[in-house]
Amino acid sequence: MTFTQATGITIPDNTTAIPYPSNITASGLPKGITDVNLSIKSWDSTFAFSEDVMLVGPGGQSVIVLSDVGGGTISGVDLTLDDQATDEVPSAMNVTSGTYKPTNSGGGDSFPAPAPDPTLAGTTLATFNGKDPNGTWSLYVVEDDGFGDTADFSGGWSLQITTVDTPAPPVFTTPASNPQSDTDGDFILAGTAQAGSTVKVFEGATQVGSVPATSGSWALALVDVVDGSHTYTATATDGFGNVSGPSASRTVVVDTVHPHVTRTRPASGADDVRRGRNIRATFSEAMRPGTLTKANVRLVNTETGNAVRARRTYNATTHTVVINPRRDLAADTRYRVVIGTGVKDVAGNRLDQKPRTGLQPKTWRFTTR
Repeated sequence: MTFTQATGITIPDNTTAIPYPSNITASGLPKGITDVNLSIKSWDSTFAFSEDVMLVGPGGQSVIVLSDVGGGTISGVDLTLDDQATDEVPSAMNVTSGTYKPTNSGGGDSFPAPAPDPTLAGTTLATFNGKDPNGTWSLYVVEDDGFGDTADFSGGWSLQITTVDTPAPPVFTTPASNPQSDTDGDFILAGTAQAGSTVKVFEGATQVGSVPATSGSWALALVDVVDGSHTYTATATDGFGNVSGPSASRTVVVDTVHPHVTRTRPASGADDVRRGRNIRATFSEAMRPGTLTKANVRLVNTETGNAVRARRTYNATTHTVVINPRRDLAADTRYRVVIGTGVKDVAGNRLDQKPRTGLQPKTWRFTTR
């Protein structure tokens, strides 16, 4: 991105320029400079060798980009200083417009305060690499030979700043489904992110963990997560401190409670039950219909020991399974209904009618009229 200071710089003889310094404010860039180029617009001078120029970044790093170069009189020169240029600025001949390496051909340059100590200045624009580009950049210019020279950068100056890219948001790959059910409160969130970044995982605004994205992959184990619905997002932070936007969300529904039957029709021990009546069992929570099979939901004639052929349907609204015998039940006969522990809730917890050692089925009996 290019930032420009269009106001020109006047360079009187044997003193500091006006203004001193000339400033550019850079903003909106990711941290982590990878390249800086400096352009000077319309350099006019009666003796270019006299001008010394120092660039200072927002973090205080400095580079003397021009000193003791350019020979004699120049007019309207547009100069770009770029570490990747082929040539340095000529020191013994007039400068023509073009792109050159930063060039400090002399020594002992003096830059009055508020400029930083020139002896600590770098010699290449790579001095700024890896730094935060946002803030005030200052160009300090002095004329130091006192021969009655005049000079200016009448077109001002500009910076071309290249930085690393802000990381892309992480991607969840685990759990694979969204939402995902969990039955013990211990699970893994995992996915991909920019290699070398740090992934932070959040539930709402609360950070629940932070892990490195080694080789572009990350995984975070969460334990003892309480029952309920938990929605997570993640961000990636690179080595320069740039933070990605939030990822797409991933929801995990934790349910560690086993389901049980809360109501039966007919009731347990009922007598004089109508022979054509359907049998119902209502569960404490939503169930997986695919587990309500003839192997797990049985109606048995206790006198013969035979299972009664019946159709089983599930009402998701009332959490009720209905057993509809294909024929009317036998008269004055005792029947047993068994809801086995193979029946599961949506999270995958098995039926446990009486929580204790081992899972317990639901069993009840009734007698027809």
